Amino acid sequence: MKRYQKISAGFTLAELLAVVIIVGMLSILGVGYYNKSVEQARFREGEALGIAIAESYARWCHERMLENPTKDSCQYTSSNGTAIWTPPLSSLDIEIPHSTPCNEGDLRCIKTKHFKIEFPNDGVLHVVRGDDWTKTYQLWLNPSVRIGGNQSFKDDIRCVIKKARGPEFCQAVGYLNCSVPSGQDYYACTRIK
Repeated sequence: MKRYQKISAGFTLAELLAVVIIVGMLSILGVGYYNKSVEQARFREGEALGIAIAESYARWCHERMLENPTKDSCQYTSSNGTAIWTPPLSSLDIEIPHSTPCNEGDLRCIKTKHFKIEFPNDGVLHVVRGDDWTKTYQLWLNPSVRIGGNQSFKDDIRCVIKKARGPEFCQAVGYLNCSVPSGQDYYACTRIK
């Protein structure tokens, strides 16, 4: 009489299901951490881009003041007689690869793959993540603080984010001092000095 032995080769359905569940949970966590890391890297990219433009503006301003030593600011007058504090981005000595104007004829706003950079006449450089900052964040740089002084641009960068999103993203990238300006619907966060 032959004896039949039960050969157990392979895994049971329960074991396979447990492995699939564990791998699925780990991948969900991994994707979240990956997305967070990518966004923090984009933030640093925008920060570096903003600082480079602000430094270029400081050089542009310094050249204007050398041309006219009696002036104590970078203000110049446009062809129609309007006082201008910020130059067209195209007149700065910096090349921003793969950038296009935001609108036809708009010389103070450009778009890159990940950012919209605006330099309105108020003198504050806005580096906006994407097209709509209400869904993301933006960086504000005030390049005029460095002109004639030794203050670094990094000392006056603000991470700005809508109140509804909360300040957590700005805090995660090192901008820990957050407050809501009076009457505004956003957090303005700075680095602690």
